[in-house]
Amino acid sequence: MIQFFLVILGLLSTAPFQGTLEGEATRLGEAWAEGNMAPLETMLSSGGIRLDLQGAIYPSVPASRAVGALRSFMERYPGGEVELARVSRASGESSKGYAEFRWRTLVAGTGEPVIFTLFVAFSSENQGWAVTEIRVLS
Repeated sequence: MIQFFLVILGLLSTAPFQGTLEGEATRLGEAWAEGNMAPLETMLSSGGIRLDLQGAIYPSVPASRAVGALRSFMERYPGGEVELARVSRASGESSKGYAEFRWRTLVAGTGEPVIFTLFVAFSSENQGWAVTEIRVLS
């Protein structure tokens, strides 16, 4: 079962957040829980992003390559539950923000449960928020 939980105080709402950092974080969490690359691909920075997928580091890759790496990684951990734990702006910089998620999923083929922490960095680009970094940590 795919689930997404929004547990940030003050953000629990049924209204969409379109265009806000919180809204983009929510959209990313929902897409991640569904394993849906289409919305994720549109969220990636046009200048490329940095990936750290459990130690497999891609320092600066274009969006198309990042999507391929994410797709390959997520095939090992289909679905699960994603909980948005925190969203914040970088101190002193209104054009940068961060989101932290807890991802509870199963290892494909074994059914072994695993919990990851996802850190996602955002940057304000073209009047919206774009993902500039994704880190997946055990």
